[in-house]
Amino acid sequence: MIDKEEMGRRIREHREKRGMTREEMAELIESPPGELERWEKGESVPDLEQSQRIAAVLGTTVDKLLNRRKPGTHKMFHEKKMYTYLKGVANSRDLMETQKALIYARDRHANQFRKEGVPYIVHPLAMACNALAMGLYDDNLLATILLHDVLEDCGVKAEELPVNDTVKRGVERMTFRIREGETKQEAMERYYGELIDSREASITKLIDRCHNVSSMSQAFSKEKLREYIQETRDYVLPFIKRVKRNYPELTDVCFILKYHIRSVVDSIEAVMALYEKEESSGQEG
Repeated sequence: MIDKEEMGRRIREHREKRGMTREEMAELIESPPGELERWEKGESVPDLEQSQRIAAVLGTTVDKLLNRRKPGTHKMFHEKKMYTYLKGVANSRDLMETQKALIYARDRHANQFRKEGVPYIVHPLAMACNALAMGLYDDNLLATILLHDVLEDCGVKAEELPVNDTVKRGVERMTFRIREGETKQEAMERYYGELIDSREASITKLIDRCHNVSSMSQAFSKEKLREYIQETRDYVLPFIKRVKRNYPELTDVCFILKYHIRSVVDSIEAVMALYEKEESSGQEG
């Protein structure tokens, strides 16, 4: 059960620590100042989406606002430990592109946070660690993974990246854009059609989706969950077959990623269906 007063106190303390007025924070989280005041006083609690926005603005996590610890989470997603590990691997194996990408990604993603409230750099670092766990020590691939979001999220141009042309191409292919006159569906079809031309971008996309589906239940609304799952079924799972055909040396990796993605997506859908059934039964009763 949520302790409303404790959560309100933590929200207020984090806000004051950052030197923000209630009005300034309310504008950033797109909520009325009066509603924020009620949360801080413990009169009510924000819903999941609002809690995620609050955590992101305050540079913390929803779990910390709730004073709730998840066993093992601090170890699994500790950015400093992952950064040190990746740096050690890159140095010991002379992975020059990875070395440059590590520094650049850390600097560009500084002070950015994911929707679930964790530092943004955790995402590419965790993806790179996953790649190494699957035996993927390819320098260009690891660099592409580390930089895959900097064009879209940091306002960087591909030509500005401090890496070779293969990595630049992979990062550019990973960046989704809707061109003028395109529908989103047309843009998605073009995106996946171009993605397959880059080995680095292809496997980065699959590892990216694998990591995102593993954390989406903490970050997405119910509607967003459904949309993301449908996109995964319509585009990502069929794309895995294309990656296996074009890059047969990645067959085992594709099997691991497909198994994980499908398992998580199927599980979340099953849980959502169960809750909806219980809610429907409760309303009927």
